[in-house]
Amino acid sequence: MKTNRVFQFLRGAVRSAYGEENFRNKTLLIIGMSRNGQDLLNRLCINGVNVKFQDPKVSNYQRSFAVCRDVDIYKGGKADIVVDFSNRYLNVRGRSFPLDKIGDNPYTQGIHEYYL
Repeated sequence: MKTNRVFQFLRGAVRSAYGEENFRNKTLLIIGMSRNGQDLLNRLCINGVNVKFQDPKVSNYQRSFAVCRDVDIYKGGKADIVVDFSNRYLNVRGRSFPLDKIGDNPYTQGIHEYYL
């Protein structure tokens, strides 16, 4: 799984679903903080993006905070965007998409999959 493809797909999906390519003022949940989760967290660790995470391995908690000190543990509630590396899907604005189906042109694919 190439994290860059997931990120590019998310950019297109967010642009299509929300009308602008902007992660700010949205809650993003990353499930599974192995290397892929931490790579995505690193790309999304910007001011104004509310990133939460969940992982069954306690060892990944310290690594996640080392990648982004502003990340928070998910304690329930609404998430606008969910990227689940454990179950291999993402969800933007209530619509799910399998990570395995992200193709070679992920940004454009994300736009097309979430065009409302």
